[in-house]
Amino acid sequence: MGYGLIRMIFWLAVFMSVYSKLVHTKLLKTKRNLAALIVLWMVLWSASAFLPVENLFISFTSPESAFYYTNSGKITDIIYGDNSCLIFSSSEKAYILKSSSGYNITTMFSEKRISQNLVTPMSFWVYRVSGTDDYYVMGYKCEDIDGPVNIYDGNGDLKGTFEDVTTSGFTYAYVSKFDNRYYAIVNGKKVQIAK
Repeated sequence: MGYGLIRMIFWLAVFMSVYSKLVHTKLLKTKRNLAALIVLWMVLWSASAFLPVENLFISFTSPESAFYYTNSGKITDIIYGDNSCLIFSSSEKAYILKSSSGYNITTMFSEKRISQNLVTPMSFWVYRVSGTDDYYVMGYKCEDIDGPVNIYDGNGDLKGTFEDVTTSGFTYAYVSKFDNRYYAIVNGKKVQIAK
């Protein structure tokens, strides 16, 4: 959880430095100027949460260590992709990028929903991790489902499997290079993943 704390301390130090220079040079004469400076500090602090500059200097040795740097909660599952990981904790989910030197942190803008198909017996959402060809398919069972649900591409080749679909309402699977011809076999029926 050092992610937010490091940003707050850094921008607070910048704020204090600018504030002391402005007071020393007598440019900060009104409360209005002080309020503007405080608002600027808050905007810069908030904006820095969307720009993980740490990725320029450090890589983490495991997806777990990258996750715990930016998040909290006990990790409950990890789904590995070719260039990313999807990590679930007791309180949230997060994407972690793989690099040649280890694992890097991401921001809330690192995923993009590219498809949604609300059908029965299972609805699907497809997310792509920015900067990769990694896709994570989220399924939600609307009815009872027997056994695992397999994901196939347009050629009928197996591309992924929802393993825990009989016990969980929501489940995830990783696929690479997703397109609109992907489908799943649910209770013996072919169901399109994308509209």
